[in-house]
Amino acid sequence: MFFSSQLVEAIKADHKKLRAEMNLLKETDIAQLDRQLCFGRFLPLLLSHTQREEKVVYSFMKAQDDENLNFMAYEGQTKHAIVDQLIEDMLSENLTNQEWSASAKVLADIVGQHLDEEENEVFPYLKRHLDSDTDAELFLRYESHYHDSDAFAYDEELVTESPRWS
Repeated sequence: MFFSSQLVEAIKADHKKLRAEMNLLKETDIAQLDRQLCFGRFLPLLLSHTQREEKVVYSFMKAQDDENLNFMAYEGQTKHAIVDQLIEDMLSENLTNQEWSASAKVLADIVGQHLDEEENEVFPYLKRHLDSDTDAELFLRYESHYHDSDAFAYDEELVTESPRWS
């Protein structure tokens, strides 16, 4: 079924915000502090997005009787876990500036590839499993989880503390 999916459009809007910060994050020609500040803006956006995507979208995909859709959900979750580990490493105090900088570039590359894959492969396939009612329900759940996301508490921590990675 071909229609404009509210859910997919909301996720793409998140992707656009993430890409804006990612472009700065992987730019090695700008000052380290500027990239770290960018990371501080990028992280809550990314965490909110991945949490909502897993709770709403991937849960729906795994519940469908379609092996390809199930696999895409598990693959997405696995990539999220890899990104989570990289972020945890970047937040530790154990990285040198060069290690942090390299990790930031790898993080932006991995996330960028994941977003491209979702938009070019996953979303067109997912839309085949959505009707307008299911799309509207998933969209509302996705948007409602935005306000429940743990990322906002984390965001406050980033704003009130000095960066742990400097």
